[in-house]
Amino acid sequence: MGASQSQEPEEAPGGTSPAKSPAKAAPAAPAPGGSEKPKEAPTGNKTNSKTALPAGLVAAGTGSQICVRNLPKDTKEEDLRKQFKGFGKITDVSVKTFENGQGKGYGFITFKKLEEAQKAIEGMHDKPQPEGKPLLVTMATRQPGEGKGKGK
Repeated sequence: MGASQSQEPEEAPGGTSPAKSPAKAAPAAPAPGGSEKPKEAPTGNKTNSKTALPAGLVAAGTGSQICVRNLPKDTKEEDLRKQFKGFGKITDVSVKTFENGQGKGYGFITFKKLEEAQKAIEGMHDKPQPEGKPLLVTMATRQPGEGKGKGK
């Protein structure tokens, strides 16, 4: 055997010689997302919660949210929706409850537009209720799409 033959590398499986392919047989180009950590299953964060919505609802993170306090303990989301629907398009209603299902006395309503939320506040704040104290209606401290802050 001559010196030129001993220096030439053998052909690798597939017909390519190691001299012509990248060092250490690394993939030529990473697959999309291949160099990153594998994607985990959705955990209910803001991005993933927007994917599947019931008909007629707007994605979370849009609209203007109001807080309604002094609600009767037996108030249901449907009751709150009926009471506020005249002020504009409601995209979400949430009445906060204890584990036993009894209301905590407050809830949130998200309107599609800021003007609608402002009309609801003007029309319902301090409105007497037959079953107790007048409603306290204000803009929610945290609006849809805002995080809890400090990385939460």
